[in-house]
Amino acid sequence: MTLRKKLLFLAVIYGTLLLGLVAAEVALRFSKSETTTRLRYAYSPDVVGEFLPNQSLYDTRKPRVKWKVTINVEGYRGRPVAVPKPRGVYRLLVLGDSLVEGSYVDDGSTLAERLEALLRRSLGDRIEVVGIGRAGYTITDEMDYLREKGHRLDPDAVVLVSALNDVADLSRPIQYRAFLKLATGYEKRHPILQALIEPVRNTAVYNFLYRKWVLLRLKTSLDLGTVDPRPLRERVSYTEARNAEWTPDYWGYFRRYCELLGGFQRELGAQNRRLLYVVFPDVEQLAPSDPLISQRRLKECTASHRIPTVDPLPALRAASRTEKLFLLPHDRHPNAAGYRVAAEAIAEEVVRLGWARSQ
Repeated sequence: MTLRKKLLFLAVIYGTLLLGLVAAEVALRFSKSETTTRLRYAYSPDVVGEFLPNQSLYDTRKPRVKWKVTINVEGYRGRPVAVPKPRGVYRLLVLGDSLVEGSYVDDGSTLAERLEALLRRSLGDRIEVVGIGRAGYTITDEMDYLREKGHRLDPDAVVLVSALNDVADLSRPIQYRAFLKLATGYEKRHPILQALIEPVRNTAVYNFLYRKWVLLRLKTSLDLGTVDPRPLRERVSYTEARNAEWTPDYWGYFRRYCELLGGFQRELGAQNRRLLYVVFPDVEQLAPSDPLISQRRLKECTASHRIPTVDPLPALRAASRTEKLFLLPHDRHPNAAGYRVAAEAIAEEVVRLGWARSQ
């Protein structure tokens, strides 16, 4: 075969491959079955938040629920606040998982942003609310964050927002924040690989292949490189939270959660900071027939530690009669209206407690 024929053969092969990739990209985007852009998470001790700073994008991890998200220079959603805290400012730090991250809602509609607007209307502009949340976090991650970075914000009070899956999340062999540090460390040790990925990171084909790779890693013991995600699998199911009877394993993690919550209260108290606990319901609990097992037991736990508690469920049930509050059928998270209703319930309790007025 002559050199010319060899080059022509290679051109046909690479051209066919390129056309196949383009066709796959177009098909995936047209079907709205694969993401092209998503928030990037990475650990950095240099910023207060838990995201890579200075991001502005439409997140399409679930293409049928596209949302506008901006991450400020300090790595969190919302406007950046001054560090150190100015004199005369009363600052609330809202901690949680994807409910505080504001997954699937546009800028301005997150729980923390809604809460700040409501409190400023009631108590004035010296109130600041900062939301630090990351999908997958539970109480150990939130305590770890406050000890390591959150104290820089010098909050007067912490609002801990708990989803019903937080107890099950404790059963992971590795907690999400620790995993995030491992993954970030891997990326830093392999800069060439990251440089190769960067040009294709926002393509549907890359995200499709990456998702399939993660599923393969979760289901097999093959050493396929990067950080093993299998330790993120829970040993107990989050669905058990709504069962009338809990298994001994789930009870064990619940008791540990309650102990950690009491320890968090004491830790904050020693720093002259207050704790407000919010138990956020699942979408299925809007049905009046739900027995509210987790809510009842979590309230018993917070009462034993004398932690003021907000349960937004009654307000959400009332509002659900006239408006849609969750993103079903595309996702189980609240929509902007759901966060507004929950923020109103939290703001009412903050005003009632009179913490800001006592400063």
